[in-house]
Amino acid sequence: MEPFYKKHKCWFWLIVIVIFIIIVVLIKFIPELYINYYSLPYDKVKLDAIRDVRLLVVQIIGGILVIIGIWLTWKRTKATEELTRATENQVKEFARKTDSDQNAEFEKRMLEQYAEGVKLLIHAEPYSRLAGIYALEIIMNTSPRFHNKIIELFCTKVNEYRKISFPIYLSTKCEIEILKKQNKIADTRKPMEKLVSEYDKPMETELQAILTALGKRKSRDVEKEEKIQVDIRDATLYNINLSDLDFNNSVFIRVLLSGEEAKFVRTVFIDSDLRNSIFEQADLRGAKFDGAYILQTNFDGANLEEASFIGSTFKDDYGNMNIEKVVEQFSKVKTLYKAEFDQEIKMAINDKYPELFEKPVRN
Repeated sequence: MEPFYKKHKCWFWLIVIVIFIIIVVLIKFIPELYINYYSLPYDKVKLDAIRDVRLLVVQIIGGILVIIGIWLTWKRTKATEELTRATENQVKEFARKTDSDQNAEFEKRMLEQYAEGVKLLIHAEPYSRLAGIYALEIIMNTSPRFHNKIIELFCTKVNEYRKISFPIYLSTKCEIEILKKQNKIADTRKPMEKLVSEYDKPMETELQAILTALGKRKSRDVEKEEKIQVDIRDATLYNINLSDLDFNNSVFIRVLLSGEEAKFVRTVFIDSDLRNSIFEQADLRGAKFDGAYILQTNFDGANLEEASFIGSTFKDDYGNMNIEKVVEQFSKVKTLYKAEFDQEIKMAINDKYPELFEKPVRN
């Protein structure tokens, strides 16, 4: 709202002049009227009285002007505050509309990029599929709307790359017997490598790219939708490298994670389900299996140095390893605090390495 003095300048200055004249008249004539009313003689006493009355009138007028000034200041402050609030509301409304428009545009762009990434993912050319993986990874870590969808898509892709038949890989002993009966191999010294070679060679680069993206996925606050797990089942990930990746609360059921070049150094499998998976000969130094479900999981020949198994659940199935070899292998781990073993295995480890079941000291 425009102030009165700006809207009606002529009237404003006229009122100011009238008030000034009234003040002058009051100061000039009120003292004389006061003196005449009391019929005081024109001497020093009368002059002093006129002066005192004029001073009183000036003080009264000054007080009135101060009050008026305070009132005008209050009105001006209130008007400024109202104007500020109105401006802030306008800015917020504009920002809301702008954000809404930007979000709509962003979601539209993400949808287009998602569709294009999916097309590339099923492309015949390997480099196109790899480009699709990288594009979808960016969208997964950028858009909450597509976060879960892309995790599901990536897991499905990994599971479809190459299946394995269980219980062929359940244990080395089991492998040998099955392969003998099927007359697939005569030399049973390295059945795993020979059996893997019978399958089509995997798209190692694509598998590596997808699993790296899943292991580096950002934790999103997905609205109106629960976060989903990385869920890999019945897949062959031979000689894969998942070092320094985070698969917290993931599922790797009946997955071949073996090989002399398989690396899981400092990989996080906390609270994950690793049932019936195989880590034979894998490098698991510093890996975290705290709270993991490790029933019938094969660690034959794996390097478990400094690996952590706090609260993990085990089962008494370790391939063709005898108890002494199991004890020796788990002697290199960082901790087995609160881990649930078969009683015989636990007693054997505890007899030689009781410190492994003690509460670890935080660094």
